[in-house]
Amino acid sequence: MLKSKFMRWLLLLPAAFAAAFVAQRLTKFISAWQMGHGVLGTLLIELGSGAMLGAVFVLAGVAMAPSHRRQVAMALFTIVAIVFGITVFTALLFEGELWVYANGTAMLGGALLVAYPRISASGASRRA
Repeated sequence: MLKSKFMRWLLLLPAAFAAAFVAQRLTKFISAWQMGHGVLGTLLIELGSGAMLGAVFVLAGVAMAPSHRRQVAMALFTIVAIVFGITVFTALLFEGELWVYANGTAMLGGALLVAYPRISASGASRRA
């Protein structure tokens, strides 16, 4: 039992990154296949894939955690927020495109959508 808990904690971040990467790529592939590549289509693809990336990253990490899921949700959301900040700063520094801001904002929004209910849960439901 101790080994399985240890392995789950050890693999939490790699599993969350892998699940988020696969979900984003699948979302981009399916969206591009359905929508085409116009300006609006590209914006929707970037928004959808970014939101999916952030949401699946937090969701997979929380699902992988053997305990302390509220704290894990907060930590994973913080990682997404830091990545968002680095992305926006880099895009501003190197005069990035609108797609970078759209994808980053959607990523932050998707992570918030999944993390917020877990973070703000009442005490009774946290124990369950």
